[in-house]
Amino acid sequence: VIHNFKMMVKYFEEINDQEDKAIYSLKYLTHDVFWKSILITAKMENWNDSQLIELGKLLRKFYYLYWIAEYTTTKIKQTSFNIMGWIKNKKDLNYIKDEINQKLIEDKVIQKVIRNLNEPIYGSRWCAPLLILIEYKQTDNSNINYIKLDNFLNIEHILPQGYKKIKYWNELFIPEEAENILNTIGNLTLLSGKKNIGASNKPFKEKLEIYK
Repeated sequence: VIHNFKMMVKYFEEINDQEDKAIYSLKYLTHDVFWKSILITAKMENWNDSQLIELGKLLRKFYYLYWIAEYTTTKIKQTSFNIMGWIKNKKDLNYIKDEINQKLIEDKVIQKVIRNLNEPIYGSRWCAPLLILIEYKQTDNSNINYIKLDNFLNIEHILPQGYKKIKYWNELFIPEEAENILNTIGNLTLLSGKKNIGASNKPFKEKLEIYK
């Protein structure tokens, strides 16, 4: 028992310190007990590194889709327990993928995600983490750094919230168009606090230089 406990602590620390985009992404979830328990279980069952990387990506897909669909923890709890059970029962990754995909279909998750992503997302709990996922996707694997969700990280409106007061933006968009896109994902990006202030209400070409 003591040996197993020591191994669990060791694997927990390894997962926590791992430099991996999927692991970084999972750390933004409001519930970390499920994905960490699943990865520890896989390590206890001697899954190799490539299997663990794929499992991490699968868990990121599963938990983020349910998060963006705005389901509660109740919806993911039982499936999380099931995944641990499947791993212990020597089920392979393809089996787990199929089961998760079936669960996504049953709960109509994809439809809800698409609907929510076509609505204003600014202010939602998953807005900044989702934008960080996009950032990770665009970052080279040789230069991976964990992006902290803190007061220095701000969500920047490309078309600014105060567009009505600025001639440049009013010449580009009529109010109806502007309101339709203002708080959608296509109009949002991440900037540090200083850069966010610098970009503010500037014309797009000037903002682009700050973004670069």
